[in-house]
Amino acid sequence: LQDLLFEDDRNPLSDAESAVYSDSGEDDLDLVAVTIEKVKCRRVGTSMGLSHFFGSTTRNSVTGRIVMKEDRYLPGFLLVDIFGRRRLVGSPRQLWEDHYIFRPYVMANRTWIYHKYAKDPSKLATVNAKDSMNGMIKKILELQCVDVDINSGRHSPLMLWMVCISFIACTGDAVLVSISLVTTALMCFVTYTHNTPEKYNWVRLWLLPLRLAAGTGIVLR
Repeated sequence: LQDLLFEDDRNPLSDAESAVYSDSGEDDLDLVAVTIEKVKCRRVGTSMGLSHFFGSTTRNSVTGRIVMKEDRYLPGFLLVDIFGRRRLVGSPRQLWEDHYIFRPYVMANRTWIYHKYAKDPSKLATVNAKDSMNGMIKKILELQCVDVDINSGRHSPLMLWMVCISFIACTGDAVLVSISLVTTALMCFVTYTHNTPEKYNWVRLWLLPLRLAAGTGIVLR
């Protein structure tokens, strides 16, 4: 749904808005509220999603943040109608009470995994060819994944390690600096090569022995 239209195309808000002014004199600013009597929503269809969004989701291997590169094509307000109606007309209250309409929230982690799997022929081969896309979506929804939009535990240890080696460089010790550089190179290799749906959850665990060995060497030095 690309935009919200009103009955009067020439003056969209002439019959739909009413101004309500606040009596509060705290900041001497009037607050204006707009009441929409009737909303008409247009259907965009699936072509926009397939042409602009598919394959555009990337995951930063260091910070763990997932970004959709083509989100500038995303309309400001989206609704999903499970019933599949071509037009939705009614007041905001009527649309709110409709059990088939909801506002979607993107599960970024699963979206990234889906885009990775959908472009992998070996993954598509495991799904029924007659229903490959829906079958792939069902497969992604069955995965164990953190859907909450938090970054705790997703970032690579490389972030904090770079802060540590900046202090080590100030010591002027060639051995310590060499240990830090070798450890940094290995951590970068593991972090960037394991940024895949199958391995991204294990990066912190796999880097733990390397960090312990480097930390022990630095302390003993």
